[in-house]
Parts: sequence; structure tokens; C-alpha cells
Amino acid sequence: MDDEMDIADSFEYAKGVARKRFNDINKKSLEMIEDYITGGYKKSLVNLLIYLGPERTEKVLKKLPEELRDEIRVQLESDTNTRTSPEVVVEAAYVYKRTGWYGRTMAEEVVENLSPLEISAMFFYKDSFFEANPILQMHIENFAVSFNELSCLDDRSIQRLLREVDMDVITFALKKSDEKIKQKIFRNMTPRAASLLKENIEFMGPVSQIYIEEAQCKIIKAAMKLEREGEIVIVKDY
Repeated sequence: MDDEMDIADSFEYAKGVARKRFNDINKKSLEMIEDYITGGYKKSLVNLLIYLGPERTEKVLKKLPEELRDEIRVQLESDTNTRTSPEVVVEAAYVYKRTGWYGRTMAEEVVENLSPLEISAMFFYKDSFFEANPILQMHIENFAVSFNELSCLDDRSIQRLLREVDMDVITFALKKSDEKIKQKIFRNMTPRAASLLKENIEFMGPVSQIYIEEAQCKIIKAAMKLEREGEIVIVKDY
């Protein structure tokens, strides 16, 4: 009986120690939320406003309660962060992730209706195009693909891509393309098919740039679709 009493007492003591430990850590964890609301939240808000830029910041500030607006203005004036500061970019990225508009989804929406020439122009002038949104710029560079970059695909991926696209489309797409992508495609066809494709390209005569871009777009979108489905991997040659 005494042993049973000792066990019961020990268990009650252990429960008391565990409860105290839990309560201490629980208090600490809730205080973190309180600190975020009273301080961190405002810091996050400041970082997001910095990312928005001056013009949009003014529009947002007008929608905030006056007391909070004045306090945020003071913090903005003293903050040394810029739109490209790591902690500012992290805050903005978190918002994009929460909405599900991030990464490949973001990039594909930008390039969805652009021709290869327009995509190339976007890459060439990327600093001026995307200086207002570093995250958008980063994902365009990571996920958007120009036609000539398809030469970086491995042979298996090229072969899979060729099965996805009509030969007429490939013919138009290669008419004025880079020699590197041409040779990559020829090398991954049967000798007879490659020879026929070369003849078609050579004897098709002058072709409007519009038709060439349209064909290249179809191949780019097919490649991005296959990568999204996990069938190929596009590794860029930076």
C-alpha cells in the first residue's frame, strides 16, 4: 500500500512539474504573438509598404486608422531598408506564398501570352522591366524559358518534347533559330526524320516572323507544361 501511495505521490509531483513547465513555455509562446502584434506586426507592415513603393504606400496609409498611420509614417521615415533588402523581400514573398501566387505560377502568368521575341526582350531589359518587383523578376528568371534555352535540355527531355509537338510546328520554329538548338533537335531524331526536317526548313522559302514566333511559343509552352508535370527538367545554362 505504501508503495502505491509513493507511486501516486510521485506521479502527482511529476504532473505538477510538467504543468509548470508547460505553463511557462505556453506563456512565452503567447508573449511572442503579443510582441508580434504590438511590434513585429508594425515592422512587417513597414517592410511591406517599402516593397510597394512610395506611390502605393500613400494610398495604403490613407486606409489605415489615423493613430496607426502616424506611427507607421514615423517608422518609414527612420527605416533604412530598400525594396531589395532581404527582410523586405521575405515579407513580400510570404504574402505571395499565402495567396498561392508564387514561383512557377507567377512566371507562367507573365509569359502566358508573350511571343518568344517578347520574352527575349523581357530578359534583355529585365532591370527596367522588373525594378519595381524583385520577386517577380526572380521568378521570371528562374521559371520562364526562351526558345534558345531549350538547347540546355538533355537528350531524353528533347525526345519527349518532340513527341509533344507537330513536325510542322518544329519546322516553322527552327526556320530562323539559333544553330545550337537546331543541332540539338536534329541529333535527337532518327537520321531519316532529321534529314527530312532539314529539307523542309531549307525549301520552305521566306516565312513571316509572326509564324515563327507562334511556333516557338507552342514549343516553349509544351516544354513548360512537361516540366510542370514532372516529365522533363529544364536546367538553364546561366
